[in-house]
Amino acid sequence: NSKIAQVTTMTTIQAGVIDVAPTTIDFGEVHTRSVLEKTLTIGNSGNIALEVTSITSSRSEFSVDTTPLPLVLSPGQNHLLPIRFQPITNGAISGTLTIASSVLNSPTTIAISARVSLVIVSIAIAPSTATLKAGERQPFIMSAFDADNHVIEVRNTDALWAVDGNIGTIDETGLFRAETVGSGTIRAQLITAPKITAQTNTITVQAGALAKLILSSIPTALKVGNTHQLTING
Repeated sequence: NSKIAQVTTMTTIQAGVIDVAPTTIDFGEVHTRSVLEKTLTIGNSGNIALEVTSITSSRSEFSVDTTPLPLVLSPGQNHLLPIRFQPITNGAISGTLTIASSVLNSPTTIAISARVSLVIVSIAIAPSTATLKAGERQPFIMSAFDADNHVIEVRNTDALWAVDGNIGTIDETGLFRAETVGSGTIRAQLITAPKITAQTNTITVQAGALAKLILSSIPTALKVGNTHQLTING
C-alpha cells in the first residue's frame, strides 16, 4: 500500500500593528485662555517595525509636537506624544487627529473634543458719570469682559446694585432714582463672582425745579402790625 504524506505549511505574516491609547480624547470643560495637555500613546503590537510618518489635526486649537517624526517603532515599543489644546473661541469644539504610518490600514484617526466656557474677569458700568435733578431717573447698564477684553453677554439682574453717597436709590435692574442733592457713585457686584465689582465716577444730583408752591396755614384775617408764619411746600 502506498502512503500519501500531507505537509502543512505555516506562513507567518510580518507586519507592524499600530495601537493608540486613548482612542478618543476629551479635554472636558475648559476656560478661555487655558492651555491644557493630554498624552497620546502610540505603540507597535506587530512583529516588525512600523514608521509613523505624519500626525495632523483638523482643528488649529489641537496641536501635536511633530518634532520626533518620522518615528520608527520596533515591535513592543511605545511612544508618548503630548496633545495640546489652546482654545480661541467658546462653545463645543471637536476635531480629528490623523496618524499616517506604514501599516496596511493607515491612516488611524482619533476623535478629539473639548467644551470651552467664557470666564468673566471684569465688569463696567455705563454711563460712567451723570448729572441729574432730584426726581429724575437714569438707567445704568453693566457690561462684562473676558481676559482678552471680549464682551460677554450678561444681564443687569446678574449684579447686585448699590448707591454710595445717599443721593438716591437703585433697583435690581440698574434703574437709579435721584432723590437727594449731592454727589455719590453707583456700584455693581457680580452675583456669581462677588470679587468682581465696578464703580462709576461721580454721579451728581442737583435741586429739581419746583412745579408749584403750596401755602398752608393762611389766616383769614390779619390785623395791621401783626405777623403770621406761612408754611410753603414745593
